[in-house]
Amino acid sequence: MYHCAYCLTSHRSNKDLNELNLWSKQWLINLNPAKTEYIFLSLARRNKPNLIFNDTPPSFVDHHKHLGVSFSSHGSWQKHIPNIVSTASKILGSMKLLKFQLKRHSLNQIYISYLQPHLEYASLLWDSCTQNKKIRLKKSNMWPRESLPV
Repeated sequence: MYHCAYCLTSHRSNKDLNELNLWSKQWLINLNPAKTEYIFLSLARRNKPNLIFNDTPPSFVDHHKHLGVSFSSHGSWQKHIPNIVSTASKILGSMKLLKFQLKRHSLNQIYISYLQPHLEYASLLWDSCTQNKKIRLKKSNMWPRESLPV
């Protein structure tokens, strides 16, 4: 009998959610199905799978932030890159205020300790972003190296 990949995905995901629910009951962990949401990652335009968790359908979201990385259902990084640029801009603003009060070595330490981790965190995932997004990121990263006092 032929089954579409969509049907198999929906069936397998519901089976996994049921197992998770049974496991949580066994270990006396209360999971709130009202707070449960899911994202369907696919480049193809498909219908959302019909999922049921603890007799409640979880809500579908187009974007989800997990451990600081913003995922979108269609595989772009439209939300994540602006978040990085915004965070970097705030740190750079603070560094601009301090650039005439601190030595270059101190500013370099601030850059390495506070800014660089934001720019590099999970870059292996989002490195496939568009060229325009990469240019925007590089512009936000350029200021410290070029204009810090020597």
